[in-house]
Amino acid sequence: MKQQAKNEIITRGSINTYRALLLALATSIITSVGQAAEFEVIADTPVSFRANFTGTDIDPAALAGNDFQVITCDFWTVLVNLRGDGVDVDGNAFGFYEIQLTHSGNKAPNPSAPVVKTSLVYLELQPGVELTDKSVSSGLNGAGTEYLTTTVNITYAPDQRVVSFNGAIAGDSDLDGNGVLDSDQTDIVVETLKDLKDDGVITGREIGQIIKETRKFSK
Repeated sequence: MKQQAKNEIITRGSINTYRALLLALATSIITSVGQAAEFEVIADTPVSFRANFTGTDIDPAALAGNDFQVITCDFWTVLVNLRGDGVDVDGNAFGFYEIQLTHSGNKAPNPSAPVVKTSLVYLELQPGVELTDKSVSSGLNGAGTEYLTTTVNITYAPDQRVVSFNGAIAGDSDLDGNGVLDSDQTDIVVETLKDLKDDGVITGREIGQIIKETRKFSK
C-alpha cells in the first residue's frame, strides 16, 4: 500500500563562474558529519551525482533535535535531514525530511554553488504504510543550472518505535545553459576533466573512469 506526495519545485538563484568548479584541493576521501543515514555513492563526477541512502529516526515521538547526515564527496556535497517528530492521537506519525545537494566537494570546493533542495512535511502516516515522495529542485549556477531529483520512501513501525527512510538522490548540471545536461555532452565532460587534470585535481588514469560513470548514470 502506498501514498503519493507532491512537492513544489524550488528554484534558488545564485551567480557563479564555471571556472570556480575547477579549483584544486588535494583530497579524495568522503568526509561525513552526523549519523542519521548511510549512503551508497554510485557516481560522483564533475557533472553528475548519484547515490542511494537509508536512514532512521529511532524516537519518532521526540520533537527535539535534527537527525541529519552530511557527506562531502570529490565534486558534490549532500545533506539529508530525516525526522519523525511525533505521533498523533490516532497513532499515526508526523515529521519532516529535507535533502540538500551542492555542486561542491573535496576536490572542487565552490562556496558560491547554489544549494538545491527538496523537502516534505508529512502528516498522518499510518503504521506499515509506505509514503513515497518524488521531487525536483533547481538552482542557477552562473549561466547554467543545477538540478536535484529525489525519491524518498517513509514508513512508520510503532512496535519498533522507528520511522525509516530510504531513497535515491540524483544531481545534474547544465553549466553552459544550453538546455542539455552536461552528462549528455561528451565534449563538455572531456573538456572539464582536462581542466581538472591541468589543475592537478585528478590524474589521467581517473579521466576514463569518470567518463564511464558519467555515461552510465546520465539521464
